[in-house]
Amino acid sequence: GKATVFPAVSVVLREGAYGVYPNPVVNDQQFRLSLDEPETALVNFYGVDGRSMPVQKLGVESGNLLLKVTGKLSSGVYILTVDERGQTRKHRLVVE
Repeated sequence: GKATVFPAVSVVLREGAYGVYPNPVVNDQQFRLSLDEPETALVNFYGVDGRSMPVQKLGVESGNLLLKVTGKLSSGVYILTVDERGQTRKHRLVVE
């Protein structure tokens, strides 16, 4: 007979929601990003004009990636993009 081999795929069953906490965040305040694999996730931070902004990874705690925006930001809405497990998600982050 004929056999077909497919690559292994992992499945993550998630109880909580993905998201950013707290939101809104105050300048220089640390915030959490709830992820499946926070150690390997690629995070980018953008202004609404599409300009890349600096963000610092502070570590991982209870499945959350701890982040801090480096530099002074104007109040407004920013976008976090997360590349994780072959998927890209976008989160809105409000800075006060």
